[in-house]
Amino acid sequence: MALGGNRSVGLDIADTSIEVAVVGEKKKGYGVVNTARMNLDPGVVENGRIKDETKLKEAIKQIFNKLRIKQTKMVFGLPETQVFTHVFKLENHEKKDRERLVFEEAQNYVPIKEEDLLFSYSILAERSNEIEVLLVAVSKQVFEEWQEFFKKLDLEVMFDVGSLALFRALFLDRPKEPVGIVDLGTYESNLSIFGPEGLMFGLSGKVGGHVLTNQVAGELQMLYLDAEQLKMTQGMTDLNHPVAKVLMNKLEGWVKEMQESLKYFHEQTGQAVINLSLVGGGSKLPGLVDWLKPQFEIEVKLGVSPLLKDKQDLEYMVATGLALRGFNRPQDQKDPVLQVKTKVASKLGKSVGEVMKKQEEPEVKILDQDSKDSEKKVVLVTPEELDELSKLKKQKKVLMAVVALGVLIITGAAWFRYDQRTRNQTLLKAEETKKAGESGSLIKKVDEVKEIKTVDGTEVAVEESLPATEALGRVVIQETPTGWLSVRNGPATTYERIGQVSPEEEYDYFEESGKWLRINLDGTDGWVRADYVSVTEEHRN
Repeated sequence: MALGGNRSVGLDIADTSIEVAVVGEKKKGYGVVNTARMNLDPGVVENGRIKDETKLKEAIKQIFNKLRIKQTKMVFGLPETQVFTHVFKLENHEKKDRERLVFEEAQNYVPIKEEDLLFSYSILAERSNEIEVLLVAVSKQVFEEWQEFFKKLDLEVMFDVGSLALFRALFLDRPKEPVGIVDLGTYESNLSIFGPEGLMFGLSGKVGGHVLTNQVAGELQMLYLDAEQLKMTQGMTDLNHPVAKVLMNKLEGWVKEMQESLKYFHEQTGQAVINLSLVGGGSKLPGLVDWLKPQFEIEVKLGVSPLLKDKQDLEYMVATGLALRGFNRPQDQKDPVLQVKTKVASKLGKSVGEVMKKQEEPEVKILDQDSKDSEKKVVLVTPEELDELSKLKKQKKVLMAVVALGVLIITGAAWFRYDQRTRNQTLLKAEETKKAGESGSLIKKVDEVKEIKTVDGTEVAVEESLPATEALGRVVIQETPTGWLSVRNGPATTYERIGQVSPEEEYDYFEESGKWLRINLDGTDGWVRADYVSVTEEHRN
């Protein structure tokens, strides 16, 4: 049964857009009833964080009214930029020590402050001398932001994961052999490998549609909008064309990483991926699929959902997969889930059901699913609650099922990552999370607006330039295809170029705006793309 009768709603919110899909249950299978999409103004959502709650509420209300959605239950994809995953092994140990050992691993791996850390784990495999564990962690602050946001809209939301939603939309039935999904997004691209039991591998890369357009604009010395148009009309249809050469040079590194990942996966599991499906807005790049085919020894194709075959629109793939999760199909019950909870019990000896009936304040509950095959008990805890749980477990009749703020039921998935690469990526994401949490509201008064500029076809209010005061940190310029990085007088490629910086040069930075950082160049404030810098120092006090 779906969350809302025989229909389920999937809600996909990204930094730049909202997609909604309504899926209905039929006598034989499922069908897409309706879809809608709306662009978001810059600054409403940044890096998966809500920055302008009022505008986001209005956007959701408009799109729901357009689709005449009345039900209040739906499935939402928690931004993957805010979720940390890690697979590791634990040698033989006492079961009573497991939570502590997992917590210690989380402390070592996840760059989130202890007081803000929520984590869960699942046992993927048990062997004679070790167990394999999947750890999932998220910032308590991020989770609460989205939870409270939907509560204000009177929406009851099940939280899901975007990569799993893509898999559901592409494969209504689980594949018998491993398959790969390449999601080419706006700022990042992801390779996910799925098998009969679900997710088995994941890799992320800093290559996306916006990054490619910036590369074309920089190397061919043209405006961003002109570069975007040339990219989407000419693309890679003629490999001798200047734009195709720029795109190939930028994509070759990502292709090599995927090739190495497929080889690594084969070596680790003994299984070979049989095909790659391209999805996401970047997969519409003309000539891309034909260029990729010779690069791999397996089939490469454009991903098409059986439920969207008449629409031919890749933009609704994630929203469709999210909606499918609402039907609670048997094949989806092993996927990660976040559940809305009831308040923690203050007394021992009561059943979870009794506590839930008496509590009215909505928070989070624990799901405890027993399985004959493997351990499915998953607990999402903060460090303080972990200490309390350790004390409670020493008593008889202790109810080990009460914690705050979140549940992730993780089974049947294993992420085989290159360790160093993953740590670097998660450190970068954590830095962004930390900065976003400390930056405060980004909403500005009307009298603070300097001018209106058009960015990617959208009117953007530009604030008065602030003088460089106290530095937030220090950055090092990274290698770029051109050998230099442009400095502009605003946080977009449409702003005037006022200079350039070179790889390995270091600068203090004073402000963030989306994917841009403000530095001081020879006494003048300028903006550089964050994609091509690395932060070497944290925020200063």
